[in-house]
Amino acid sequence: MVSTTSTARGKGARPVYKLYISPEIEVIGDVFSIVVDVLGSDSAYTIKVGSDVYGMQRPDKMIAYFSSLSVLLKTAEQLAHELNGFPVHGVPFTAQLDNYGLLSWGVDPPRLERTPGLENAESWRVWVVNRLASAILIARGKATEGLGLPPWRFAIERLRLEEVDVDNWTPLTSIWQRDA
Repeated sequence: MVSTTSTARGKGARPVYKLYISPEIEVIGDVFSIVVDVLGSDSAYTIKVGSDVYGMQRPDKMIAYFSSLSVLLKTAEQLAHELNGFPVHGVPFTAQLDNYGLLSWGVDPPRLERTPGLENAESWRVWVVNRLASAILIARGKATEGLGLPPWRFAIERLRLEEVDVDNWTPLTSIWQRDA
């Protein structure tokens, strides 16, 4: 990935909000030009873009970072208008912002909520998948016998208990209060 950073970055343990822009690879150049024009107002403090053919094929091929969810949402609204009709790749375990999945958002978990050993590198999507996988393994073992839930349902309900809105794949704001 290649990134560029502005000086508008947030400080401290505040959440880092990510806007995922996920077009199909054949239109990445056109989409990138529009994104750069819209983000030229310095609303995002960092932009990451896949740097090679493998990075461009990832669903998270283009990410803009924000220190404020409200600024991210305002920017996404403008981008949704400008990018309407472009073919979509889509990013799993993120909250969709438009009608097609071209734009979505996520936020990295607070440091205290991260998986041991991954405190410095765990993204929101990795955090979600790690917890889903752990819960599925628990559910497949003897620990949940008698609950009457299939492993996937147990995993979803367990994630809900960890303060994740599993309908939109977003954290509840209370998750950051424990990291203060």
